[in-house]
Amino acid sequence: FKIRDCSVAALSGGLTNIIWSVSAPYGAQLGKGIETAAVVRQFGQGTEAIIDRDEEALVYKVFAAAGVGPRILGHFPGGRIEEFFPATRILCKDLRNPEQMTQIAAMLGRIHIADGSALKGRNRATEKLFVDLRSWAEKAAKTEFPQDAGKQASLANLQLDDVLEEMEVLIDALRVISSKIVLCHNDLHEGNILVNSSGSGELYLIDFEYAGWGPRGYDIGNHFCEMSVDNFSEDSLGFKYSSADYPKKEQQQFFFEQYLLSQGMSSRDKGFEEEMEKLFLEANMYALLSHFKWALWGIACASTSDIDFDFLAFAQTRLFAYYERKAACTRLKLWPEASSELEAKLKIMQKKTLKWKVTSFGLFAGI
Repeated sequence: FKIRDCSVAALSGGLTNIIWSVSAPYGAQLGKGIETAAVVRQFGQGTEAIIDRDEEALVYKVFAAAGVGPRILGHFPGGRIEEFFPATRILCKDLRNPEQMTQIAAMLGRIHIADGSALKGRNRATEKLFVDLRSWAEKAAKTEFPQDAGKQASLANLQLDDVLEEMEVLIDALRVISSKIVLCHNDLHEGNILVNSSGSGELYLIDFEYAGWGPRGYDIGNHFCEMSVDNFSEDSLGFKYSSADYPKKEQQQFFFEQYLLSQGMSSRDKGFEEEMEKLFLEANMYALLSHFKWALWGIACASTSDIDFDFLAFAQTRLFAYYERKAACTRLKLWPEASSELEAKLKIMQKKTLKWKVTSFGLFAGI
């Protein structure tokens, strides 16, 4: 057949990629093992500055070998060709469905024991999370709306000085949480999980741009947070948060059990219950980092993005969720005691001439 007879359809677009599906003409005679359709991904201009495409290709290879993602079929200058899955995006509410939870937990379990030895950064993975968080804080600190009094008031309402101090409190707490460093997806929300269109219910993971080494607690905790944030809601804000949708302890225990079973452990193993308790601590503490990071991201993007989205409302919601989950961790006695260094650091921050100046109006007023 001729190339011009192929069917081409846009799958998505964004800041980092432009994606199409390309299908062979109906009835075309193809050789054994030749794909009838493929995904063509064109990298966004200049994205190599923020995404290591060679490293990303290695991640794809590892994830495909683990049976959770598409294979790379080929490369071309400025893009690549990937395996095509006839699938649709899963719904946020389905993330809490036991059948889907079983598959997602098992996929994460396989990823977390995959051989990622060819990938860089394992030794500094936890520290990198904190470096990235502080980087978003620096960007958030520069946010201002000199021509928009309403947005400036909303920004002031977030009390950014207090938020930046709380960031150090969180980092201090997480430093004492020991979480195994594994290969992570790092962005497992409903938009990055596909369900097979054939009716089999089989799930696939996509979008590995932020994958890499990290604490397993963060990968799982971030996913738990995403269960409570519908990123594709038809709500007027474009998203919807429900604290009731954060997985209950019984749901988490079910998730952890499926996760460990996928790694070859058995509930009869001596260390099984201890591992379940560790996962509960790690996931719920690192879930706090997820909410906090997305709050800072919302503030940082509010004055720079041209996307029609209420970033400040999103930031306020994620901050609310953070403090809500922190209270829960405190009640469950998961939150550790503060280090002696933290108090000294906070005093320095309070005395220092602040680079970040906002008017304080009271956190979450108006919610």
